This record gives sequence, structure tokens and C-alpha cells, in this order.
Amino acid sequence: MEWALDLDGLKAINDLNSMMVLAYDPRTKTASMLSIPRDLWVNIPHYGWQRINTAYEFGGMKTAQVTVERYVGVPVEYYAVVSYPAFTTMVNDVGGIRVNVPTNIYDPSFPNAAENKNTLFQLSKGWHVLNGSTALKFIRERHAFQLGDIQREADQQLALLALKTALLGKYSVNRVVAIERSGAVRGRG
Repeated sequence: MEWALDLDGLKAINDLNSMMVLAYDPRTKTASMLSIPRDLWVNIPHYGWQRINTAYEFGGMKTAQVTVERYVGVPVEYYAVVSYPAFTTMVNDVGGIRVNVPTNIYDPSFPNAAENKNTLFQLSKGWHVLNGSTALKFIRERHAFQLGDIQREADQQLALLALKTALLGKYSVNRVVAIERSGAVRGRG
């Protein structure tokens, strides 16, 4: 079973800023996660060579799904599109996520869309319990890092694993069902 996950806002999405493939092998009971670089140059069916994150803009989820399947080489049976507000809500609903921030973050020009200006985002290296708003900044940050998007992808994986731990550790499966029913996450199953 594979999942494609987008951690981007649903309103006016032109391209997906973040794409991941999650795979679970029920035989071995193991899971894996692969972040797909958003600027990866691929052949998008019917649209030619473009950045992989524009597949959604050109043809919606189906085109993005087929493009990812061709690139990764495995079928994507399910997908989820998670908006920024939905991610923030999920993190807040589980009481925050515990993340070991791998490096100091200092970005004096973090985009603040709500106020249409840039603001300071700062987080020290080490363990933190991040609320929804801070967790969202953590998974979006890339300008503070020498590795840019690569570090952001690693941080997104850390946050997703922390969210999984919070969902399964502190809350029952009923909580996961409640989040799904709230409409916070769109997907196909």
C-alpha cells in the first residue's frame, strides 16, 4: 500500500509544495517514507517535461498520481492532500508533537501570509513540543538551511513521524477516525 501525501494549502493550489510516498508492507509489518523533491524534472503525461510539483496544477490529483507512480516505480493506491490549516488542527488536537529539531533555525524573512509580510521564525536545536502553528512553520522552513528543500523534506518526515507517535500513543484509533471525518484531510482509499 502506498500513499502520496501533500502538506500544502488546498485553496488555490497551483502546485504541490511537498510530496511524499509512504509505503507499508503488511507481510513484514514495515513502513518507509520517500520525499520527492518538488523541483525534480520529470515527464508529466500529456504535458511534457516539467517540475514534478506542477503535475497537480496541470491535471489534478490523477495526473500527479500517475506522474509519481512513473517516477517511483510503484503504484500509488491511496493519497491524502493535507491543507496547512488541517495540519495545524491535527497537531493541536493531539496536544502538539514532540520533535528533535536537528539544527538551529533562524529565518528573519519567514513568509507570514496572514499579515502579507515576512516575520522572524526561530527555533533552537533539540527537543521541543511544537503546537500546530510552530509545527507548520517547522515543516515549511527552508531558507534558513544551506540544504534548503532537502532539509525541509527531512524535517517534514520528522514531523509526520512525531504526529503518528502522538496519534497512536496518546489517542485511540477513534481520534484518528474523528480527524478523518472532520474533513481535515482529503484522500482516496
